Amino acid sequence: MTDQRQKVAQSFLHFGEHQCAVSSPLYATLSRGVRNDPDLLAIAAQARKPFPNLFFAAVHWLLIREPSDPLAAHYPSIRPDARPAGDPCPLLRSFVLDRADAIRQIVTTRLVQTNETRRCGYLLPAFSHVGTLADGRPLALIEIGCSAGLNLCFDHYAYDYGDGQRRGDAGSQLLLDIEVRDGQPADLPIRPTVVAQRVGLDLNPIRADDADQVDWLRALIWPEHHDRRALFERALSIARHVPLDLRRGDAADLIEEALDAAPADACPCVFQTHALNQFPQDAVERLTQAFERQRRRRDFFFLSRHNRLELEHHRPGGVNRWALAECDGHGRWLAWRPEAIAGPQ
Repeated sequence: MTDQRQKVAQSFLHFGEHQCAVSSPLYATLSRGVRNDPDLLAIAAQARKPFPNLFFAAVHWLLIREPSDPLAAHYPSIRPDARPAGDPCPLLRSFVLDRADAIRQIVTTRLVQTNETRRCGYLLPAFSHVGTLADGRPLALIEIGCSAGLNLCFDHYAYDYGDGQRRGDAGSQLLLDIEVRDGQPADLPIRPTVVAQRVGLDLNPIRADDADQVDWLRALIWPEHHDRRALFERALSIARHVPLDLRRGDAADLIEEALDAAPADACPCVFQTHALNQFPQDAVERLTQAFERQRRRRDFFFLSRHNRLELEHHRPGGVNRWALAECDGHGRWLAWRPEAIAGPQ
């Protein structure tokens, strides 16, 4: 096995055993099949990172269009009443190899652009916290990897953190239920946040009125996650009525222009949720260099979620850093634990 295929096999191992074991039994099973199949690995290896997400989304995308295929019976998103017995891995193998060219075309031209609106459950208190640090100035939001910009609409959603109270836009058609761990909902810094602008940067921003692009976002949602699909549809209907400035291009190339154009009386807040893990190393380095240049001219915040939710305050004198919270990758729970992780630099 080549080094690249070994790397891809390891990604399917981690995906199946750590990300899907509980929340997607189907993908956990299929991941085992892919990582032990050289032919499937050869196709998956042509995908952009993250390999499993993009590969399985390509399969899902095609399978939705062929609901009579035997593999579709194993997908609750397509056949919710089906309860097939047997191993779906041979069916996956046949489906993929019969459509190898189509899958190669998808995984080399599409991106993983999951809009997980439940992540707004940790963005809401984080933006409130940033607003306090910014002395109440309006926030000029700039999202890296915005997809359809659904998370830029965070203040148009309602939230329940387990105490029965609605926060955010209490009358919204979209209600997010978030579990709070190691504390009480009252401990979360949730105050009204004034948003001066909503800018999104993406290699391929998704238009909410583009049926083909929206179908791709649906295919990225894991088959068993009916609740995520329902939230996605409601968020999409809201986003169609919120002014969003979604810009196409490499975020590392666009970020300085976006920061320069932020209103002078607003505080820029750049944020990303699981986008930087798809960036090549040179793009991460260029983004870091852009931040270094920008903080010499004005202060701004950078909110980032990877393994945990972290916040950086960039300013002419240096950078302050905090760890804000531990949180589930799909935003189902959070533990708010703000603490400084580095002093001015």
